[in-house]
Amino acid sequence: MNASRFLSSVSLVALFTLGCASAVESLDNEKLLEMVKGGNSPKIVMLTIKASEKECRFTASIKDLTAIVKSCKEVIDPKWSAEEIDTLQAKVLELSTNGIKELKNLVNLFLAAVENDDETQNPQQYEELMHKLVRAGSPIVPFLRDNLTQESERKRKGVLDALGRIGDKTDDLLKEIVMLLDDPSKPVRAQAAKTVAILYTPTTGQSLITMLNRRDKKNDAIALALGYMRYEPAIEPLVTVLKTSRETDDRVCAAFALGEMRAKTFGAPDAIMLGILDDKEETLRDVCARGAALLGDKRTPYYITRAFERFRPGRKTIITYLSYFKSIHAARFLANQLEDSEDAEVRKAAKATLELMTGEKFGTKEDWTGFIDLLGLRPDWAEPKENSKLPDAQEPK
Repeated sequence: MNASRFLSSVSLVALFTLGCASAVESLDNEKLLEMVKGGNSPKIVMLTIKASEKECRFTASIKDLTAIVKSCKEVIDPKWSAEEIDTLQAKVLELSTNGIKELKNLVNLFLAAVENDDETQNPQQYEELMHKLVRAGSPIVPFLRDNLTQESERKRKGVLDALGRIGDKTDDLLKEIVMLLDDPSKPVRAQAAKTVAILYTPTTGQSLITMLNRRDKKNDAIALALGYMRYEPAIEPLVTVLKTSRETDDRVCAAFALGEMRAKTFGAPDAIMLGILDDKEETLRDVCARGAALLGDKRTPYYITRAFERFRPGRKTIITYLSYFKSIHAARFLANQLEDSEDAEVRKAAKATLELMTGEKFGTKEDWTGFIDLLGLRPDWAEPKENSKLPDAQEPK
C-alpha cells in the first residue's frame, strides 16, 4: 500500500494514536451525530470521543439525548446495540456535566479578573481570558448571560464585551442587551451599544430609531449603536437629536454616530460644523470636529481654528483633527502656534499635527512657513471657495 492510500485509510483516532495530535478536532453534538449517521462503528465513535475528550463541547438536554438514540437506531450498518447506545449517552452526559463546570469556572474567573483588574489595568490577562471565552463559543453564552444583571458595572461591561466577541445572534439575547442601552452606568451603555451593533438583526435599526424618540430616558447609547451599525435611515433623526436635544450626552453621541456613518444628507455636515462652535460643551466641540474630519468636509479647518480662537478648553485636542486635511490655512495656523502659543501642550500638538498633515519635519516656525508657501502652489492644497463656508466660520482676515 502506498503512503497516500495508507493515510486515507487511517481514521481520526488512528492518527491520534500515531502522534498526529493536530488531527484531533473539537466535538459537539452536531459532529457526533454526523459521525454516527456517517456509518462509523460504535468503537470508532467512542475512541474518537476519548481522543478528543478535552475538546468536547457536548450538551445533554432531553432533546439532545433523544437525538442520539434516534440517530443510532436509524443506522443499519453498523448496527448499534442497546448497551452501546446507553454507553454513548452516558459518556455525552458525563462530558456535558464536566463541560458545564468548566464553563462556569471560566466565567467566574473572568468576572473576578474584570472586577479586580479590568481591561485597562491588565489588558493582557483580560485578553487571554476573553480568548478562552470566545474559544468556548455558544455553549458559554448562557452562563455569561446569567451575569448581565450583576451589581458591578465592570462585570456587566465585561460580559457585554464577551457576548459581542462570541457573536451568538439569538433574538432573546439581543433583546436583553438592547435593554442595557438604558443602564445607569455610562460605560455599560457604551459597551451595550457596541455589542448591539455586532449582533443586530434586520429589524434592530428601526427599533432603535423608535426608541430614539423617547423623551423620558437618555438616548446616548441608542445613538451610538446606530452609528456603529452605520444604519443610514437613522441619519435624519440623529441630526434632529444633535440640533434640538437638551441632553448633552445625547447630542455628543448623535454627533459621534453621524461621523461614524460619514453622513452627508439631511443637513448632517452643517449641523456637525455648527457643533464645532458650540459655546458650552467642550466634548461636543471635540466630537463634532472629529466627525467633520471623518466626513472630509473642506470647511472643517475654518471651524476648528475659529473654535480654537473662541474657547480655551480643549484646544490641544481639537487642532489634532486638522491633520485630516491638506489645508494651507490650517498649516499656517499650526505653524503660528509653534511660537505664538503660551501653552506648551498646544505647541506640541501643533507640531505633531503639522508633521502628520505634511509628512515632513522642520524645527522652526520660519522653516515651516517657507515650506507651507511652497505647498500653496500645489493644486491638491487649494482652499475651498468662500461661499462653501457657513457664515459663522469665515476665513480669518
